[in-house]
Amino acid sequence: MTKLGKRLEAIASFVDSEAVVADVGADHGKLLLYLAEQGKISLGYGIENKSGPYQILQSNLNECISARLVPIFQDGISVLSDDVDTLVLAGLGGETIISILRNGLDNLANVKTIITDSHTSIGEVRRYLTQIGYSIGDEKLVSDKNKFYEIIRFVKRKEKHSYSDFEYRHGPIIIKSPEFKNHAKRLIHKINILLKKDLPDNIKAKMIEEKEVLKRYEN
Repeated sequence: MTKLGKRLEAIASFVDSEAVVADVGADHGKLLLYLAEQGKISLGYGIENKSGPYQILQSNLNECISARLVPIFQDGISVLSDDVDTLVLAGLGGETIISILRNGLDNLANVKTIITDSHTSIGEVRRYLTQIGYSIGDEKLVSDKNKFYEIIRFVKRKEKHSYSDFEYRHGPIIIKSPEFKNHAKRLIHKINILLKKDLPDNIKAKMIEEKEVLKRYEN
């Protein structure tokens, strides 16, 4: 049986039963293998654009007989099967995630759920997805191997949903979670270190403002 770390476990928990999943940047396919072994998905597409990882992905998915898992060698979602209802974009930078979605926007008609795990520009990812018709259905702040990850489940909505700038940066659901208290303390510590550096006054002013808001959550 495939074992997952806390980060991938959190992503897997956001996938609906009987979903048809496309995992972009699937690497070696551990997430899809786990979902298939758990009987949680009806079909999975593993998308990879690097030759080495794709060959391993292809080998791993072809060995799984418990569900249909299809390896695909391509960039992003330039082509996406019409039956895909769930898209996973994990382990990628925020700018890359936005670029993938923007370039494949016409292929999202049937995609009801998008799950992201962005390592950078998380606020921009939240903002962009709300602009293209999705809202935040759930979020988890996950600590895995001394790193923190924000796993976000976006769901398609007819009505547009907007959030405050602070909610875009840190997550409207995450900031209400017990885990955010310690996370806020860590963020304040990072800001204090940065404030000692020679930075432009306007940048420092924004950091101080952010620090004051974060202080409301650390107690």
